Amino acid sequence: MTRLLFFATLCTFLTSCVSTQKRPIQTSTQQSYPSNWSITGKFALSNGKENGSGKITYSVSGQNINAKFKAPLGQGSWEIKQDKDKAELLSTRHHPIYGNDAQTLVSQELGWDFPWNSLAYWLRGYKTNAKTTPHKQSIDKIDDNGWIITYSKWINTSQGLLPQKIKAKKPPFSVKLIIYKWMVEK
Repeated sequence: MTRLLFFATLCTFLTSCVSTQKRPIQTSTQQSYPSNWSITGKFALSNGKENGSGKITYSVSGQNINAKFKAPLGQGSWEIKQDKDKAELLSTRHHPIYGNDAQTLVSQELGWDFPWNSLAYWLRGYKTNAKTTPHKQSIDKIDDNGWIITYSKWINTSQGLLPQKIKAKKPPFSVKLIIYKWMVEK
């Protein structure tokens, strides 16, 4: 169940490209997305056999990422720290593990190739490695690396539109994320 909760937390952030519907909303005139931002929220996931849920915080400061996942009732917690040269995964299950990148550590922890390097894009409603200019229109669905990510709610901020409700699916896996709070620095 610990692996499932960790997997669920990570999958929760999956979101990608290929929009199907657009709803225009006025946003700022800023041309590129800020490099310092964070979210707090909750997630739920399923691997087709088991379900899990918990709370998440995900912070980006330049090239550094710090993500924390906490399952309820002491079922486990994880923290992933990443910068451009190294990564660390802390878990209530074992001692910290270190590596050159978080993608490798997360995949080792889960036992499968999780698309960690795509999360920072997906959380903001972009396809992996897409240009990250502020959204002026919401998107409903994107497809990236075999995952279908749907966005059912967006919020308007000074930095453009940002996702608030995200669902990601790649059978048999499914993840739901509700973002309670966005913090974006100019």
